[in-house]
Amino acid sequence: MEEFGDVIGADFYLRSANDAVERTLDYDALITRLARNLQMRKSFIQTVLAWESSVENVLDTAKDLLVIDGVETDSSTGPCQIFASTAIKARGWAAYNGYLDEEILDPSNPVHLRVIWEALNSNPSYNIETAAWVLKWGAVSLLGLSINMLDYSEEEIKATLARYNGTGDKAAEYGERNYEIYQAFEQYNELSRLGN
Repeated sequence: MEEFGDVIGADFYLRSANDAVERTLDYDALITRLARNLQMRKSFIQTVLAWESSVENVLDTAKDLLVIDGVETDSSTGPCQIFASTAIKARGWAAYNGYLDEEILDPSNPVHLRVIWEALNSNPSYNIETAAWVLKWGAVSLLGLSINMLDYSEEEIKATLARYNGTGDKAAEYGERNYEIYQAFEQYNELSRLGN
């Protein structure tokens, strides 16, 4: 991941790729629980957390400060770099479909945006949990893939990772690039299972 994460320079990024992977492994219990509950490979969540943590940079911090100061209403924030509007849509889909027991919020309501943005920004566990829901929502609702994400094909995995990032060419590049990281986590998880 170092070759992907050090594009501009060490002072630009908030952490190294190695630190991002360590951060990901620190949340293994949460990620394992989420993956089981959401019928998805742990590698989906690990990939997003590791990549987004490794490329989080000073510009992301500046954008967060604009939200804190009330200049902007939303920015991608937290360890998985999620917009509050995206989080509200994904969690709303999950609540509507009976997966989450929480109020469905309105992404166009500034109060709802602020509450969710602050949770995403200040609570890493909430942010990571939301990333799992964004992955699930993207795959099932937006891409029309199977609700069971355990046996996705290579193309479905790439499409799901791409959809996490958005749409268009840059999102497709995100899916292609991060598929390599996904495969690395799959190998790591398999070795971890054999070691237990």
